[in-house]
Formats: sequence, C-alpha cells, structure tokens
Amino acid sequence: AASCFVSYLLANPGKGAAPEDMVQASTAALITLISMALFVLASIARPYAWWKVVLVTVMVVASALMFLTPLTRRIFLLDPTAGDTLTALACAAVGVVIIQLAWWAERRYGRRASPTASPAVS
Repeated sequence: AASCFVSYLLANPGKGAAPEDMVQASTAALITLISMALFVLASIARPYAWWKVVLVTVMVVASALMFLTPLTRRIFLLDPTAGDTLTALACAAVGVVIIQLAWWAERRYGRRASPTASPAVS
C-alpha cells in the first residue's frame, strides 16, 4: 500500500492540477498496485501446474489490455503516460522487494509452534 501511495504522490502535480493530471496520477497508482498483485499471484501459484500458468498468464494479459485498449482506458479513466508509468513500475519494484523481504522474515523469524505445546484434543 505504501508503494501505491508513493507512486501517487510522485505522479500527482499537486493542488489545483488539471483533471488529466489527476487521472495520470491515479493511473500510476493503479499500475503499481496491479504490478505488485501480479507478483504476489505468481509467487503464490508456485509450484506451477498448467492451470496456474494459464491463470497467471490470463491475469497479466488482461491487466495489460486494460491499459492498452482505448475502450477500457475510456471506461476506467486511465492515462498511462510514459513518465508516470516508469515511476509506477519503479515504485512497484520497490514494493516487490519489500514483499519478498517480509516473506523471508516471516519464514525466518515467524511464529513457531512451541515444542512443549500439546495438540488440542477434541
């Protein structure tokens, strides 16, 4: 969430900006969010089976088409300009690194079952 907010702040020209600039800023935040979500989806889908590969591929293609197709850009008020898109992808890359570090820390330092704890009896 922080990466999306930073992406929005970096793309947002500030108070009194034109509506087109606000659309570009919100598009940048959406690109950041979708990029990180696709990373999480691809990570959670491991180990890959054919249907998981199809799922990830369909989501990537659908997400890309949403930004590339004039109809969906008009419906969802998207304006992926080059500069803001690069900023959004850079913020997404930082977010992906943070997500990966959090997963690593959870595996390394996360809660572990106590060796003296007895299983619940039903």
